[in-house]
Amino acid sequence: MKTVVILGMHRSGTSMVTGVLSNLGVHIGEDLIGKYPSNPLGHFEDRDFVRLNDQLLKAAGGSWDNPPGQAAIIKQGERMKKEIQIVINKLLKRELVGWKDPRTCLTIELFLAELLNPFFIIVTRNPQEVALSLQKRNNFTIEKGLQLRARYLNSISDFFKKHPTLCRLELDYRLVRQEREKSVRQIINFLQINPSTEQIKKAIALIIPE
Repeated sequence: MKTVVILGMHRSGTSMVTGVLSNLGVHIGEDLIGKYPSNPLGHFEDRDFVRLNDQLLKAAGGSWDNPPGQAAIIKQGERMKKEIQIVINKLLKRELVGWKDPRTCLTIELFLAELLNPFFIIVTRNPQEVALSLQKRNNFTIEKGLQLRARYLNSISDFFKKHPTLCRLELDYRLVRQEREKSVRQIINFLQINPSTEQIKKAIALIIPE
């Protein structure tokens, strides 16, 4: 059993990487958010995880674009433990599973205890590119986009400082697009999986070249 958790700020390429994982045989949920103009290939996000993360952030006094403090988020762990277990257990019905929702960067500490053999893939992108993409999609100011990205990445950093022995792979959005085959092989080696040649071809094809 492996549980793959994809972490990264909104507009950082997490959908692309999760699509690659899906094509390599990682089960990423049953009820996925579909394609939108901002994500023409699909979000690859399980609605249950998105709803749960929204509930956790709201209960802590914030939202995805107005993150609450980490202490306030942690307090929700015991209060919503049952809901977290239900969503995780629904996913853990196969040997190779995973999920992606950028909000998880803020809430991952609440999920950790429920995960079986977790592998973390962290996707990053140039700060200015993230901010410009958020400005286009959400009409955010560049300053707000940069601040949000910093908050998400700081949360990821703090999580791994607390849990330094967890398995993790860091990917850069631009490098993945520039070196498609190498990046897919890197993911395969990290997860120690054996996809078919056809699965590998589909995974590479999903990445839009730089």
